[in-house]
Amino acid sequence: MAQASESLAAGLLKRPELDDTGRVQRLYVKAYGRNATPKEVARAQALLSDLERALLSREPDGEKRRLQCWALLCQAVLAANEFVYIR
Repeated sequence: MAQASESLAAGLLKRPELDDTGRVQRLYVKAYGRNATPKEVARAQALLSDLERALLSREPDGEKRRLQCWALLCQAVLAANEFVYIR
């Protein structure tokens, strides 16, 4: 799961035409086949911000830290019930 999440995160971060909102939207489309709601986008961005602050003391390299934050977000999305169960 961690490897898949990091790969997904790296792919999202390699898309310079997307801002973070666009990346969250793309993540939801890839994982769930639908766009994220405004509330989901806000929650994802808040999580990224919280993770960034939490990892700041452990990872001084900004690019590596950003990848770690996005990988953790991707892992949370992939571990959710919506991803696990197909309706």
